[in-house]
Amino acid sequence: MSRQLDGNLGSVVLLASLAAIGQFSSNIYTPSLPFIAAEFAVSPGAAQFTYTVFLATLGVGQLLVGPLADAVGRRPIALWGLAVFLLGTVLAAAAPSLGLLNGARVIQAAGAAAALVASRAATRDAFDGPELVKVFAAITIAFALVPALTPLLGGVVEWLAGWRAVFGLPLIVGLLVTAHTLSRLPETLPQRKALSIQGAAQAYVAVFKAPSF
Repeated sequence: MSRQLDGNLGSVVLLASLAAIGQFSSNIYTPSLPFIAAEFAVSPGAAQFTYTVFLATLGVGQLLVGPLADAVGRRPIALWGLAVFLLGTVLAAAAPSLGLLNGARVIQAAGAAAALVASRAATRDAFDGPELVKVFAAITIAFALVPALTPLLGGVVEWLAGWRAVFGLPLIVGLLVTAHTLSRLPETLPQRKALSIQGAAQAYVAVFKAPSF
């Protein structure tokens, strides 16, 4: 059973792309870390922090965006998230210092977190039973493939055009996913919920206390 979204290839690719765009962006530039350290004259550890701060923001961002997705809907969260992601990507490519690169990576990851939340929530809204399992399996496959393939791709681009050009790939992918989202992603949330910080905090506490979690 589905609401507005169907289980065909186009919908699955859209949901998987929204979910995996953060993985794509976090891994594609790892081969460039030594060159970033050299350009900004910092230690390898300082350069690697641009990767760490991305992952931290991606994780924490999902906790913050989740309640917003229940309050305003999946489609607005996806589109705003992609807009923030694209902004962060452009800023990262043009960053004149390591500090500003870290800031750009935070912005980029915050947008990716929103896209991931929207994808997972829309999938859960629209599908159930065997169809839900099938779509989640496809998204999981995308999560497995992206970290394996993107560093090689990023390394080739860095070798050809330098580390700043590597951010052009997430920019292109982000633009394509945005266009696909605008044309194909409906609002799947059946009923909006009032935004409650206290309610969200209580729900997270209950989850963290659950033995199965």
